[in-house]
Amino acid sequence: MKLTIHKDIKSIIDKQIEEQKTIPTTNDIVEYSALIEVKDGSFNITKHPSVVSLKGLDERCDAIATVCKKFSNLKFLFYPHDSTVHSSNNRSYSVCFSKLRNQNFITIPNLHLLGGAVDDIMNSIKKIDTDFEKKINRSVFVGGPQGKKRGEYVYSLSGNKEHIAVLTNQKIVPIQSQLESLFQINIDGHGMCYDRLYWQMASNSVPVYLDRSKDIVQLHDELIIPNKHYISSTINDWPNEFKEYTKNTSLLQDMVKNGKEFIKDHFLESSQQVSMSALYYVLMQIERQQQSML
Repeated sequence: MKLTIHKDIKSIIDKQIEEQKTIPTTNDIVEYSALIEVKDGSFNITKHPSVVSLKGLDERCDAIATVCKKFSNLKFLFYPHDSTVHSSNNRSYSVCFSKLRNQNFITIPNLHLLGGAVDDIMNSIKKIDTDFEKKINRSVFVGGPQGKKRGEYVYSLSGNKEHIAVLTNQKIVPIQSQLESLFQINIDGHGMCYDRLYWQMASNSVPVYLDRSKDIVQLHDELIIPNKHYISSTINDWPNEFKEYTKNTSLLQDMVKNGKEFIKDHFLESSQQVSMSALYYVLMQIERQQQSML
């Protein structure tokens, strides 16, 4: 497979892999983790009962395992959960979608990137998005009820007509309707929701991240810069800051431009292809480094 990987992403992965010092065993399996092992062509995956009991986590393990079968010799802990808060830090080879900042784990693109869901929505945005100049001066948030902050935000907007906020897991507010608004709100709910920021950056709207957690780290976190690629604000401050931002069209246009350039630079024609390249690169480096340890 020909790898397409951004130099900055490669650098992040290389640094994370350098922190891995030991090859894990079944004794290292903890809640919401699985041990994936490929040895001389044979494959084995040992899942913690907590993984097996949750269909989504089980499926995520199997999705990553399918890629691992293409390798000859590697062994690592995989954390399929959106959060690794249940895991203590360690320096055994550990791979995850998101981690706590102090954890020495290797981050890989989330399944929405690897599976092509982000490509699908970004491709549709090219056809349905509203021009920047035609956007309505309001903000919109549509997302599931996961996370306390989302509920707080919706409650705080009671009676406010300049901001739309809907808590739902159903697709009752089309993306096209959301894109009529100039500001697209993002609020942490779970790790996999992070891909919302990617399609927001690909649009003609301005992403706004409210109360973004500084403790959770994903693969692109060091590269997506607050107040360059998105507006960083809080639930309490945003209604007032919103009024000020609407007066600075030039600043908002620059932020939209920065987001589009980031998406073009990092994902090229296919975020799925680039993300699969990053995953393959991680597995190749694990295999190479572990071979040198034997």
